[in-house]
Amino acid sequence: ASTINAALWVQSGLTLLAGDLAHTGTNFGLYGTAPTPQSAAYTPTNVTTDRTYDADSTNVDEIADVLGTLIEDLQLTGIIG
Repeated sequence: ASTINAALWVQSGLTLLAGDLAHTGTNFGLYGTAPTPQSAAYTPTNVTTDRTYDADSTNVDEIADVLGTLIEDLQLTGIIG
């Protein structure tokens, strides 16, 4: 087995065609932010999956469900812990 230690810097964009991108390092940064470790785990409970709400007519419980759903979706992609 070999180990590769390299940096990839993209100045004007990167296009991936028909493939997956997996990052197995410990730090990650988007849109020019400095790479940082993944945030600590969020643990929402009693979340009912909800990805839609009417901003003019809603309640705290619905907003909490939307936020909990967003957190779960971000955890599935590995963006947050």
